[in-house]
Amino acid sequence: MKSLRFGKSKDIRKSKDIIYALLKESLSGENCPQCYLLVKQKERWFESLLYEHVNNPGLREKIRNLGFCTKHLWDLLNYSERNLIDGLGLSIILQDMLKNELANLLKTGQVHVEWGSKCILCESLAESDKGYSESFAIWITEKEFSEFYKESSSIFCMDHLKALFEGLDEKNRTFILSVQLAKLEKLNQNLESFIRKFDYNVKEKKTHEEAEARRKTINVLKGNGY
Repeated sequence: MKSLRFGKSKDIRKSKDIIYALLKESLSGENCPQCYLLVKQKERWFESLLYEHVNNPGLREKIRNLGFCTKHLWDLLNYSERNLIDGLGLSIILQDMLKNELANLLKTGQVHVEWGSKCILCESLAESDKGYSESFAIWITEKEFSEFYKESSSIFCMDHLKALFEGLDEKNRTFILSVQLAKLEKLNQNLESFIRKFDYNVKEKKTHEEAEARRKTINVLKGNGY
């Protein structure tokens, strides 16, 4: 299946390509922008698998050999059901995997415990994650892009903030740190306000932003679980 190709150097600044457009789109939401991109990519991967590649012999062989981790196998089922896909494609893939495990068990009498330990989707997302980190580290140094992040509601999770810092020089790292701290402080204030308003003496209503602070804090602390 097709995957995104990332620039390997700062030459990508010369053209605002599809990667730049994706990065900027990711800043329009409230979650970690990099987690957002990886979740979107996971869903595109599922769509491509179920609609176009169910009968791709090379991919099917790779799935038999690598398998899926527990999370991504359940994610695949949930994606199929959430999008009202008829279930045929997924059933074919699942039967293929089940028959492979059954044959192995009959042949060896041993459980194939390694299956899924090198999840095919985990490998794909890990490659993209590295590419996104490199791309963010390049574009975040551009004034237009960094100001867009500063004014946006999006906020990097701690893991992706760490990866971003590793690709920045001291000047840009200091700037992004100041932006991140301001966003975290605002988030903390929303949580404090949400907690305070549970006091029966407080008559103010909880705002949507305050209520969403719990979800957003989880996203900041541990990412989006892609």
